[in-house]
Amino acid sequence: GGSAMHPAFFAARRAVVAAAPGALFRFYQRCTAACCARRWGTGLRSRLAAVVVASVLWALWLVRWSASREPDARPADYAEPVDRSRRRWQGALLRQGGGADGASAEGGIAVARMAVSPLGSAARPPRWPLYWVLTAPQHEGGRCVEILASWGRLVPPDSLLFLGAEKDHISREGYHFVALKAPFDRKALKELLAWKFVMDNFPDREWYVKGDDDTYFVVGNMNRYLEEFDPRLPYYLGCKFHLGGPGGIQYVSGGAGYVLSAAAARRLAENGGAERCAKRYGAVSEGDLAVAECLQTVGVTPEDTRDDHGRQRFHAFPYDNHLRWYANGFHLLNFWYHDWVWGPEIEGAGCCGENTTVSFHYMSAKMRHFVFPPPPHYVAAAALPWPSLGAALAAPPQAAMLTPPPGPVIAT
Repeated sequence: GGSAMHPAFFAARRAVVAAAPGALFRFYQRCTAACCARRWGTGLRSRLAAVVVASVLWALWLVRWSASREPDARPADYAEPVDRSRRRWQGALLRQGGGADGASAEGGIAVARMAVSPLGSAARPPRWPLYWVLTAPQHEGGRCVEILASWGRLVPPDSLLFLGAEKDHISREGYHFVALKAPFDRKALKELLAWKFVMDNFPDREWYVKGDDDTYFVVGNMNRYLEEFDPRLPYYLGCKFHLGGPGGIQYVSGGAGYVLSAAAARRLAENGGAERCAKRYGAVSEGDLAVAECLQTVGVTPEDTRDDHGRQRFHAFPYDNHLRWYANGFHLLNFWYHDWVWGPEIEGAGCCGENTTVSFHYMSAKMRHFVFPPPPHYVAAAALPWPSLGAALAAPPQAAMLTPPPGPVIAT
């Protein structure tokens, strides 16, 4: 015998006590204390039997206590995570009578509800995102007509709007042109007033896509991209910049186009938000900066919209500029885009994903004959591989090719 209890016994007892609920292991403690009151060396078999009996009684008590508790939520009570597989979505659409491309008069995929369900009903039909273009009177007969002859043809007349026209009117095709009461040189004021008009007259849309009159939207890719998000959350999507470089104000390129979800647009419009921001930021030189500042005051900041390969979706320059980035020597120049753009630059032949690119900027006079994605032979002939540093220094591009794409104008 000995005066100390066996260490293995106490280890087992501590493990059982730690697993038991607070008030319900008292009975077990009393039983084990009673059977261990004598020294370890005498009646070992009987004391071990007592411990086993006490453990069984405690287990039965625990089962009874667990049955009396409120049942926990089961996994089936929670929404299934969204399945990003296009195959599953297409199969569901086909079962609903729709097409594999997602176009269906009867139903669609409501990603916001994290399940396959009919999109729209007889009382509430499915709605397109509202595409709206900020323009000026001098561009109505040029750039706006070019939009209507290219990507605008893919958007229904009730979902494409031109703001900043000379006067209110409707085109022959049924597209609305709206005048804004803002000086032509007050870009920020003009854009904020445009947002006020949009939210006052189209408050029921889930998504609002803003572009300039030289922005080219890849409409199919844009609509598919927005399916991945829940418009009930405040999303602010675009080509993300930080003003002046890392640490600067976060905003998105207005010319590359940007998107607000219904929740973000409501925050911009609630309690006279657009009017308040027009007074506060109306003198800012650029509208995209003013909108970003205004949205940040209501807790909305830009998202990182790059695709899985790190490529931009919203492109700040024409397609040919991105494609010929290295051939034109833009990588050798010290201009604002290198410092301001969010994330590493991926340019050249791999700049623009066929299924992920949603927009290009500075596309005036290029839209009518532009097709995206372009033919493979066009990409192969236009783009050069990443040059080595030695080759770039030995044979720099000609001076005529070194003109950087235009950048934003910052008020000082």
